[in-house]
Amino acid sequence: MARFTVNAFICSLLTYGFAQAQSSYSGSADGLTTVAASTATGTVATGSGTQTSFRAIFTVPASADQGANLLPTTQDPEAVDPQKVCPGYMASNVVRSEVGFSATLSLAGPACNVYGTDIETLNLTVAYQTAHRLAVNISPANITTSNMTQYILSDELVQQPNWGNDPTFSFTVLRKSNGDVLFDTRGTKLVFENQFIEFVSALPENYNLYGLGERIHGLRLGNNFTATTYAADVGDPIDLGIYGSHPFYLDTRYYEIDSHTGDMTYYSGNNSAANGSYTSMSH
Repeated sequence: MARFTVNAFICSLLTYGFAQAQSSYSGSADGLTTVAASTATGTVATGSGTQTSFRAIFTVPASADQGANLLPTTQDPEAVDPQKVCPGYMASNVVRSEVGFSATLSLAGPACNVYGTDIETLNLTVAYQTAHRLAVNISPANITTSNMTQYILSDELVQQPNWGNDPTFSFTVLRKSNGDVLFDTRGTKLVFENQFIEFVSALPENYNLYGLGERIHGLRLGNNFTATTYAADVGDPIDLGIYGSHPFYLDTRYYEIDSHTGDMTYYSGNNSAANGSYTSMSH
């Protein structure tokens, strides 16, 4: 089982480690000839093995840049200006807390209903989450079945993660649709210090991870890849930190679909069946 390790230092330096046997695969699934180029203008090898100095470059048709001719309301002289005709809101029932305050917002006059239906009463919550981050939430005070899905997640969509204390605290996150384990710290230890944090999650075989930039590297991070996220302000080092620090990753997994039952099985191979049915999910 592969593992994904995150080391977070308070000095904003993150190190990621991916442990598993190295594997790679390349192929063409879109019907186009795969071309590997050594340089932008150098000799390339085509799928037939014949060398040529011509580099096949896909040309986007001009029609791809054509879209609907839309005029923003801020530039449309015939559009109604909400700031001139709408009443705004008045705050009442203001209650202060240790980290902020809450209030009720009510329409300060007749509804304008310019680009929709005005909500008569709103709930406002303002709270400091850290010394440098403020959270402001404005939502309708009256939530019914007609608008519930816009503001409240259904209990069917939100499940409590599994956790345990054997031998130490761990937790797992599952995808509800197929029970796939997305995040799993079982069998590892959480390290949480004032200048160092480490947690480890299991990864499937031949995993596909993307992100955790910024660096000059292939789109797929690959197996057995260790990266340090550090904004070094350096232009072009290979596999090292450059300008940005983006601690975000995307895990894409592929599944083979049983044509009879519809069940999905995790697929980690390189040779897919021509008549097989496959799908992918990312998190």
